[in-house]
Formats: sequence, structure tokens, C-alpha cells
Amino acid sequence: GNTYRRLHDGDRLCDDETVKRMLAEQLADSRDTRILDKFGIQDLDIDSLHAFRHAFAVQRPGHPWIEVGDQEFLRLIGAWREDRNTGEAGLTAAGLLMFGQWPSISEAFPLYFLDYQERTADPESQTRWLDRVVPDGSWSGNLYDFFRRVIRKLTADLKVPFVLQGETRIDDTPIHQALREALVNTLIHADYGDRASILVVKQPAGFMFRNPGMMRVPVAQALHGGASDCRNRTLHQLFLLINLGEWAGAGLPKIRAGWEAEGHVMRLSDTVEPFDQTLLEMDWTASANSTDVPGISSPISSPISSPMDLLSTEEKILRQLRDNPRCSTQQLGDTLGISKRAVLKQVEKLKQQGRLARIGSAKGGHWQVLE
Repeated sequence: GNTYRRLHDGDRLCDDETVKRMLAEQLADSRDTRILDKFGIQDLDIDSLHAFRHAFAVQRPGHPWIEVGDQEFLRLIGAWREDRNTGEAGLTAAGLLMFGQWPSISEAFPLYFLDYQERTADPESQTRWLDRVVPDGSWSGNLYDFFRRVIRKLTADLKVPFVLQGETRIDDTPIHQALREALVNTLIHADYGDRASILVVKQPAGFMFRNPGMMRVPVAQALHGGASDCRNRTLHQLFLLINLGEWAGAGLPKIRAGWEAEGHVMRLSDTVEPFDQTLLEMDWTASANSTDVPGISSPISSPISSPMDLLSTEEKILRQLRDNPRCSTQQLGDTLGISKRAVLKQVEKLKQQGRLARIGSAKGGHWQVLE
């Protein structure tokens, strides 16, 4: 084609897949209302649907939708739809993504993949992660089950202060709320037709949430609040029905307020390299007290003064190059306080691991972080 996209290093020719995705973003106000041809109830994981219905009944006791059958319930919540103009009826994209079975979801969305990783503090360890959740056939592989599994893991070792409301202990802290909102936000804003996967990472330094697809409003505006352009509005509505997520434009400000109120650091960015993706990073800021990291119940072994101190040299290099792809090895060494030779050694190791690549010449090129 003859379509170009303006990037930080110049105009770049788009492939056919990128053009189709850009057109879909323009034409579709919400990407998840589409009726999926020849997909039906048989493609759903009924246990997931019934778990959602139970959560709905708990959150909204006495609601008239509690008593209807499964098919009617799906219609009422937007997971099943009939087109008045064509008469076409069936599962919506949102319905399959939220409640579907992994093989059926993969058939409709070939690039769909969910990945949760709990990583060690040392990336050089033979154990790359302590825990991982991916669709592997042992569970449904849909968004609702992924949320239920992952949110427990994200918050498993958070400290809960003893706070009473009346005679009831309140176990839901601003940190819990920020992580819950961040996970929902990642799932509802993802472009499930793009090549990047959903990736949620928990590590001693903090948390990272990645979703495929660029931001649909400017980053500064999204953080300020009041403006929303959700890519998957039906998915958003489904989470809202069980009191998860925030109304339009309030999600990211709530995450930021809850996280930064505790003194921690949050960053939001999007990039087109190597694929269109949005990245939310939430780092712990630890005090000089070596026995405690705010919010985490397990101790650490040495004093730290900032989130960067928790990272290995490799992770620090990747973070610097993600923020500044044209940074030289000398600049990296100066920034990190290590020799150029040490930088070159770590960079070579990252390249061999497939985590870093050099694009272009030594002088005119740039670095590309591949994770």
C-alpha cells in the first residue's frame, strides 16, 4: 500500500495489517459489539457465565435480571445481540471474550493471548518466573476467568492495615483498588486483533500492565480524567455490572490517586514498536528501612531508596532504552554509574536472550526493547 505512519524516527510504510487495524479503529466506535458469525452458546464456558451471574446477584440483590435464563441474560448484558437491520443474531465479540472457551476465542481472535508472570528479582536466575498463568487448556482462557485468577495473585501478599468501619474490618486498601482497576483497565482497552499480548507482571520492584493497542486519547488527558474513548465498551459495561472498573474517564485518575497517595511511582506510555501497545508501570517506592517495602508483606534483604534500586542492571538498561531508544552505551554507563565495558557486556547478553535489538547503524540507528 501507500499508507505511511509518522514515528519518532520518521515516516514509515505501513503493512496491510496495520492499515486494516487503523481503519477499524476509525470506523468502529466500540470494537466489541460485532456479532460473530456462527458462534453460539456452545462456544461459552458455562461455569464462567454462572460465576459472573453469581457475582452479579451478590452485587445487585433483587435485580430483575437475576431470574431470567442464560440466553436472555446474555442479551440483556450485551453478550448476545440481534441486528435490527439485517436480522443477524449471535454472540458479540464481548460475549465470547468475556465468557468463551479458549479454542473458540482463538478461532475468532487468532492473536488473542493472556499472560500473567510473577518474576524473580534476578532475571539471570534459571527460574525465569515464580508463577505464571496462560491459556493452557486447564482453564477456560477467557477474560473473566483470567481476571479472577490474576487479581488474587496480584494482591496475595499486600499488607492490610487493621481498619474498622463500625464493627467490620475493611480489607480493601487504596493499593488493592489501584491494582484491581489497573487489571480491568488493561482488559477493556485492549485491541484483541493486534499482535501484542495482554501481559501482567508482578515483581519485587512493582507491577507492569501491557495491553495491545495504542491509547485512544492523549496520555496526559487520560491521566487527568474526564475524557474516555474505551475500545471495548461492552466489556467495560460487563465489569461495571459487578462493580469492577470505573465510569468513563475515571479509571486512570483513580489508579494514579490510589497508588501515588501511598508515595509510589506510576508511568503510562504507548508505543508502536515492536507492536502497538500501551504500558502502565506501577513501582514501589521504598523507604531507607531495610525491613519493609510499603504494601508488601515479605521483607527484602537490603536497604533501597528508589524503585530502580530493586532492578538488576539488565532491567535498568532495558528501562532506559525503552524511554530513550537513541541512548548510547556511554550515556547508559554514565546514567547507571557503571563502565561502558559493563554496559556492552549486558547489552550483548540481552541481545542473545532476544530481549533487545539494534535497528540501523551504530551512529544513526536506535535500540528496540523486545518485551
